[in-house]
Amino acid sequence: IRCNRKLEEIFGYRPGELTGKSTRAWYPSQEAFSQSGRELHFQLLASGGVTREARFVRKDGSSFWARFSAQVIDRENEPRGHVTIIQDISEERAASEALTRVRDELQVILDSANSGIVLLEDHTQVRCNRRLHEMLGYPLYELVGQSTRVWFQDSAIWQRAADEARALLRNGEIFVREFDLLRRDGTTFPARLNGRAVDPDDPTKGSVWVIDDMTAEVAIRENIEKARRLAEEAAQAKADFLANMSHEIRTPMNAIIGLTHLMLKSQLSVRQRGFMEKIQNSGQHLLGVINDILDFSKIEAGKLNIEAVEFEINKLLENVATLIVEKATAKGLEILFNIDPAVPDYAIGDPMRIDQILANYASNAVKFTEKGQIVIEIKAHELTDREITLYVAVRDSGIGLTQEQRSRLFQSFQQADTSTTRRYGGTGLGLAISKDLAEMMGGAVGVESEPGNGSVFWFTVKLGRSLREKRRLLPDPDLRGTRVLIVDDNEFAREVIAAQLRSMSFVVAEAASGSACVAAVRDAAAAGQDFAIVFLDLLMPGMDGIETAHQIKALGLERSPRLIMITAFGREDVLAKADETGFEQVLVKPVTPSLLFDAAISVLSGHDGTDDTRVGDADTPLPSLAALEGARVLLVEDNITNQEVASELLQEAGLIVEIAADGSIALDMLTDPSRFAAVLMDMQMPVMDGVTATIELRKRPELRDLPVLAMTANATAADRDRCLAAGMNDFITKPIDPDELFAKLAHWIPSHAKSDPRQAAAPDLPRARSSLVPAGISDLDTTQGLRRVLGKEGLYLSLLRSFGPRHGDAAEQIRAALAAGRLEEAEREAHSLKSVAATIGATLISDTAAALETAIRSGATPGELEIALTATERPVAALIAALAEKLPPNERAEDDNDEGQLDKKVIAGACQALNRLIATQDFSANEFVETHRASLKAALGADFDALVEALQAFEFDSATALLRKHGTETNNLPA
Repeated sequence: IRCNRKLEEIFGYRPGELTGKSTRAWYPSQEAFSQSGRELHFQLLASGGVTREARFVRKDGSSFWARFSAQVIDRENEPRGHVTIIQDISEERAASEALTRVRDELQVILDSANSGIVLLEDHTQVRCNRRLHEMLGYPLYELVGQSTRVWFQDSAIWQRAADEARALLRNGEIFVREFDLLRRDGTTFPARLNGRAVDPDDPTKGSVWVIDDMTAEVAIRENIEKARRLAEEAAQAKADFLANMSHEIRTPMNAIIGLTHLMLKSQLSVRQRGFMEKIQNSGQHLLGVINDILDFSKIEAGKLNIEAVEFEINKLLENVATLIVEKATAKGLEILFNIDPAVPDYAIGDPMRIDQILANYASNAVKFTEKGQIVIEIKAHELTDREITLYVAVRDSGIGLTQEQRSRLFQSFQQADTSTTRRYGGTGLGLAISKDLAEMMGGAVGVESEPGNGSVFWFTVKLGRSLREKRRLLPDPDLRGTRVLIVDDNEFAREVIAAQLRSMSFVVAEAASGSACVAAVRDAAAAGQDFAIVFLDLLMPGMDGIETAHQIKALGLERSPRLIMITAFGREDVLAKADETGFEQVLVKPVTPSLLFDAAISVLSGHDGTDDTRVGDADTPLPSLAALEGARVLLVEDNITNQEVASELLQEAGLIVEIAADGSIALDMLTDPSRFAAVLMDMQMPVMDGVTATIELRKRPELRDLPVLAMTANATAADRDRCLAAGMNDFITKPIDPDELFAKLAHWIPSHAKSDPRQAAAPDLPRARSSLVPAGISDLDTTQGLRRVLGKEGLYLSLLRSFGPRHGDAAEQIRAALAAGRLEEAEREAHSLKSVAATIGATLISDTAAALETAIRSGATPGELEIALTATERPVAALIAALAEKLPPNERAEDDNDEGQLDKKVIAGACQALNRLIATQDFSANEFVETHRASLKAALGADFDALVEALQAFEFDSATALLRKHGTETNNLPA
């Protein structure tokens, strides 16, 4: 009847065109019109108004969605019509349909996910996917509206999880945790919850959570863990088996090698000696294989530890040179050292393991090289105040390696030559062990090689910096710029030695042959630029070093150069020829910069070039013990040499000294608490060591205040702690330093006089060394040795004369003890050798014995022990030979021997200790007799041999009778 313009616009009609038309024009069909009319009629009659949505058509036939609201004009009377409001909602309807479609698509996506997904608002599940319902065992849509509390068995767990999640989500973080969730049927399953806030700034927008059932993952984890555990158990069983079998095999192998060594010292026919040498070589080879297997098993089992001790880097090179130089010389190979001047002298690390890698590399280099040279290079990488990365390389001129061979190196049980006809043997473990050791020390390994062009095997290790300053290899200013000549046909050897000498400020010229050397010396003299030193290689083509030296002498120069031979062959005949020809020094390759410097300075100035720090000069007097004169001290020490040194020092200071050979004897002598002013206690002794003796001593109330000072060559913090924990008052390090000994005695012993001990006269150390003390013996610092005995030349000569008889067979004694499993005895013997060597000034022997002692204590492999034994044995033999040649004759009567000069209390202590061992039928009595041979021989005289025979036959009653015969039984000791 009436409509507005907007309606006409909606339906696409001109103004007034709809007026009078039926609403049939709105509908797409008669049926739709009739249906709508009926529904509208009934609804208007029932309620008087209606609002609905319907699809209408425009005049042009296009359809659209509209919302119309109809209201009757008069409901009280017969309706007279209705008013209708129509809105075009096509866009709104399209948006709604699109939203519905997106929502449906999203639901399909959510329902297809393998994880449970849920939208939470204030811990209430607003929307969940199908997987979450399946996971928790609920019918579809039943979780909607429920609290997340239904997920958890326990309210406390749920509350903690909710609080933690709330705190994380508000900070924009993601909550990820694993819980056991509860199903509807009461069962549980492991699940991972991953939640994040929709909008961290608006908590009302809720959070989205992804929940994964971890049942299968946990099962896989458990299976993996079980497999890993089984694999570890299998690996451990294998490692234990290898270790046990290695030890089982190694024990008889030690006996085989040791007995073979002893047999080779006996009278054998040529054929027998050949057989024994083959047995020994095969045994050493087999022992090396066993050692590799044992090391490998230790590494696999995680039982191989890396130490951190201070060591001298040059000593590593000397040890390796000692190991391989004989084999290299036999093949005509030269060994050279090329050391970067930046490398410090000392570092902190595990020298035994570094030595093991280097020895493996060097041995392989000798094995695979038929001619030429082997160069050991050391450089300092990444040098800081606290740490150094040491780069070590072994360069050879051997057969080289292919790419395929290089790829298999450093792997367990892999070898460069794997053919059945292979020429070179080996277990294939050495390089793998080297790799593991280097990596355990923070480094790496590698190889550079080409077939036919040799190889370079390198490794790096991270070491701590030592506080010791590097020794400066610079001569006095007036010797700097001195002209020297290097003569060697090996170009690389010339370059290395020349570079070392130039770094020491020498002016260096080079010659490649003997004839070129003679010409260079002649020309230099003619030009007024004489060479001060000529370093001559022994073996050169054409004219060797000996002939070249003769030619130089034949020049008749006014200032002929000093001659130093450098050779790879240190045989006795070579040394004799060098001495006859006029060589002042002979250096055996490989040569370290320090040795080269010392040799040059020695021939130029007559000084040995080493640091000559003398203590005891006028400006540093020794402390005085004059105020303590007459004080009685008990010296508890089993080593006769150490007894002599300590007692001489103490008696020189006016103290009265009594001696006990072990801790048990010392306890017997400490019956009167007022008798002794102090006890000087060695730590390592047979029968009862110093630590045990001190613990027992402190249990006696009357001895609790008696000063006890430890004396030991073990100067580590752990040893100091052990001494203090046992109740000792202080610690004196061997070799005994008179300054330290006197200062500590003055501190701990109550004064016997009123005078200030610092003002009393101190024993004087002689300024000059007598000509009776031998000079020029390698590895014997006589200045330090004399200082140890307060300059007492007679005592020092006595110590030098007794070194060979007492310690010449130390290595053999240690081998025998190791072969028999007597580790404590072997360690004690090495400890004693270390202490005595340091006392007389034999620093190299002391250092190698210390390394041997550490190796025994740390449970080193037989191979490692043999290396350490060899490194100790050779300098001992060399020193004994030098002493035999250079020591002056002993002016004492033949019968005025060590046994005759022993203190009666020393003899009594040894006899008492032996009685105690025999009484308990202790089989170590044999070793005790050997250790205290001098004392027991002095007590028993001609019956000493009978005592030895009785003990070797385990006839303890006969041994007791022999002791009783000479009045040396326990209750009848000599006064």
